[in-house]
Amino acid sequence: MNTPDPPLPPTEPPPTEPPPTESHPSETTQDETTQDERPGIHQSPASVLQDTTDLLLQPLAFFRDLDTSRMVVPVYGYFFMSLTQGLQGISAESISSDNLPLVSVTIAMAALLGIPVAALMIGGILHVTASFLGGRRPMPHSIVAIGAALFWPGLLSSIASLASVMLVGLVPIDVLVTAWYAAALWALALTTTAMKALNGFSWVRAFSVWLVYLGSLTVGGWLIITGSRALGLI
Repeated sequence: MNTPDPPLPPTEPPPTEPPPTESHPSETTQDETTQDERPGIHQSPASVLQDTTDLLLQPLAFFRDLDTSRMVVPVYGYFFMSLTQGLQGISAESISSDNLPLVSVTIAMAALLGIPVAALMIGGILHVTASFLGGRRPMPHSIVAIGAALFWPGLLSSIASLASVMLVGLVPIDVLVTAWYAAALWALALTTTAMKALNGFSWVRAFSVWLVYLGSLTVGGWLIITGSRALGLI
């Protein structure tokens, strides 16, 4: 005699998950992007102050952790160097109260236009020299690092140059010369530090970047002068 099979226990349907809701970032969230998150020259004053402070107090760590998208400090570094060159070509006797505004605007515009020139002549050639000695970083990274290294020395040298033109006779010449030499040595130290941190060089190889750079400029200048004399241009 066949006995009926016992009834199966009722099965519960599997729980259904609610459909995912699409999240659309609100306009408020999009507008909350801070200036620090944007590349280039869009930095907040706090981040610029942090960069300049780190560069002054712990330069080696600053260059090791260098964010090459933060361009404010490097741009000002090249601006100060260009401004120094422009001021040193002006004599105090050529400035009067009548032409002071025109001279000031001319110097500022020349310094602004000189930023890319300084970036290529200093940062670009130093990058080529570092690559010759084994550096593997891209040229934009070297240009940014060198520009940042020139910030504080360039500021010091531009202030001294401005004082030599605008405050002639009020600031002793010995003070100005000392400031210029200090700025030059400071720039040498910081750019050497930048090359070391950026490329993983030893201190000797990083300093050799400057030796090769100065040697190439000397040889290049000698070739230009020799060629000009041979052609009767000078």
